[in-house]
Amino acid sequence: MFAAIHRLTRRCKPVQVNRCYSIFQAHDLRRNLLAKQQAIYYRQNPGCLHIARSWTKIVQCLRQSIMANRIKSRPMEFHKVMQVVEKQNDPTTIITMEIGGRTRLLNRPSGEKLSKFFIRVGANLKNAQNKKMRKVAKTTNAQSVHDDASIEMMFLDRSGNEISSDEILSDIWKKADCFILQDVKYRIAYNFPCVTKLKLPQTLIAGTLLYPKIEFEFANYYYSRFEWYRCVDEEGNQQMEVDSENENNTEKDDPTKWKFLHDQKTHLLNSDDAGHRFKLVVFPGNSDHQVVEDIEDSGVMTAYSGVVVPGQDYYMFDSRHEHTKNWCGENRFRVMTYNILADCYASTEYAQSDLFGYCPSNFLNMSYRIQILLKEIQGYHSDLIFLQEVDRFVFDDHLVPALSLQNYAGAFGAKRQLKEGVAIFYNRSKFKLVNVVNRILEDSLLNDPANSSLNEKLSVNPDLKLRVTQRASCVLISVLESCEHSGSYIVTANTHLYWHPKATHIRLIQIAIVLNIMQNMRNELIESNPDNNVKCLLCGDLNASLNTSVLQLLQTGRVPSNHADWYSGGKLEYHNTDLSLSHDFKFTTTCGTPEYTNYVPGFSECIDYILVNPEHFNIAKVIPPPLHEHVIEHSALPSVKAPSDHIAQIVELTWNEDG
Repeated sequence: MFAAIHRLTRRCKPVQVNRCYSIFQAHDLRRNLLAKQQAIYYRQNPGCLHIARSWTKIVQCLRQSIMANRIKSRPMEFHKVMQVVEKQNDPTTIITMEIGGRTRLLNRPSGEKLSKFFIRVGANLKNAQNKKMRKVAKTTNAQSVHDDASIEMMFLDRSGNEISSDEILSDIWKKADCFILQDVKYRIAYNFPCVTKLKLPQTLIAGTLLYPKIEFEFANYYYSRFEWYRCVDEEGNQQMEVDSENENNTEKDDPTKWKFLHDQKTHLLNSDDAGHRFKLVVFPGNSDHQVVEDIEDSGVMTAYSGVVVPGQDYYMFDSRHEHTKNWCGENRFRVMTYNILADCYASTEYAQSDLFGYCPSNFLNMSYRIQILLKEIQGYHSDLIFLQEVDRFVFDDHLVPALSLQNYAGAFGAKRQLKEGVAIFYNRSKFKLVNVVNRILEDSLLNDPANSSLNEKLSVNPDLKLRVTQRASCVLISVLESCEHSGSYIVTANTHLYWHPKATHIRLIQIAIVLNIMQNMRNELIESNPDNNVKCLLCGDLNASLNTSVLQLLQTGRVPSNHADWYSGGKLEYHNTDLSLSHDFKFTTTCGTPEYTNYVPGFSECIDYILVNPEHFNIAKVIPPPLHEHVIEHSALPSVKAPSDHIAQIVELTWNEDG
């Protein structure tokens, strides 16, 4: 083979010998200089180009045979990073790496052989090299030459052995240690932890919790590191609006302008923070990669907050927090239900000018109210949180980010064709989620076997049935297992019934639908294991006072077909059949009989409830309502000191093992 090379090189001028040996060079600068010489020579002597290409094939075989030994024998440090993303059930592998001085994004089939992948990488490298050669040729009026020589590349495993090019991509990532491309060694970062989204609130109030909205890829909160900084630069703190496009500019990241505070997941704003902005840096990590910082572009992200403004001296719920300073102990848990007033209703012209006209619009804005709502909710230290009138964006952007950092997990159920719904959050130290389903009540009436009998009776009066099926109400049913009592389950129902004053008969039918769904879920749980201890809890905004048929059905278990509330919609919507309702739950209200749970101009009534079977749970403590003088301090609810038009209902329960 060497003799063949020698014979060919003797027939060529010295520049062709340089061509022969230049293919062993890996440095782009030298290759470009040689390419310029070659381009000029071959244009003047086109016959020599065919000779050079003929022996290039022979040289390729020689290079491939000595390539592996040459790479293994020389000391090489990691120069660059090959980032690999391979998601479950996704047939595509995303590979990000620098090739020829530019970052390339390669979307390759996970089942592709390495040999085919090498061709793709080689094509990218040659294109990059040819672009450089064309630039050189343009300045010298010479023509660029395509390099047909093979390119050194291979994967090495952790033992330093070459991985066969016949293997497929999806099979190599767990064992591959590095990738070699010419003289460049790439470290393989497989499914590396990354922060994909990070945002801090721009409206901040002293005394509330500062929390990030954060999304990870291949990372989690537990293994990630959070670094909080406060701006100490007076000019920087005067900047009220944050330009999101320039959040990582040099001026903002000047270390002299930021004081490190701590590495906790959240920051509790105090009075000293008023007038300051904050910066959060998140270093993602997981169980395999615990906060790796030595890889360029390793997924670290920075976010900036708005300026903190002073808070109120006190809030309407402060006196209630005195009763809930600590979490409940063993065999005891705290339950809260709360209609938080959806932004899609509070932001309407009617709400701001008529219904809540006494309240300045900036205090009705959700950017203000959510800070106060979270302060109130977190101060109750509830183990089960049931919320109504929850906007989808409030759930996603505020409740989940803030409460998940407090060891809560949650679920959301939207009403049909509406921007709001109901939500549940549970303390993961007390409960484990077994199942959660959202049922649109009207759909359940028409399609659920548990409500087939009720549907048949309603069909006698088409006008009544139409009125029921036009409503958008839902119920979020969850099955929770106690972490303290193995085999003990709670079937919970969180709902918000139709509001109209002349629709008690509609609410009565809606709560009957809810009870049938709950009963069916309970029966399925018992049938799956007769030893299961299954209890039930129902809560929400029922839009029904204590003296209505809705509460009568819940507490007594029966409402006759001739009850006066069946006529609340007039004769046209009377059922005209035997529509007596009954159930076996034996519910009782846990928070007594407060004078009101909803207080707005012209209306105040008790319409929010937590109901349980007293044979299943013991009522240990009821958190008292706020003082009436605080409720009416600013005319009604909501106000600058109260974020909703409702008052949260809170009770502490213990397990009754005999029930």
